[in-house]
Amino acid sequence: MKIHIQPTSRIITVEGSNGAVPARVWEGHTDNGIEVTVLVTRIAALREQDLSELDRALTEMPPPSVHTDAWPARLIL
Repeated sequence: MKIHIQPTSRIITVEGSNGAVPARVWEGHTDNGIEVTVLVTRIAALREQDLSELDRALTEMPPPSVHTDAWPARLIL
């Protein structure tokens, strides 16, 4: 399965066994059209790569959709 996701401007706090961490809400869909919401806490990329597209995507973010915006600001895993 592949998912296609885009970042939103929403950041929530996720509480796990190691404490609280911020997570950006990403929205997207699978190849079969199933809508998904993804919580991303970290992104890593090699410095040798051209990161301009990634930088641009993380600074020009739309607000989350209505169904994602209804999530609580704090989640416990």
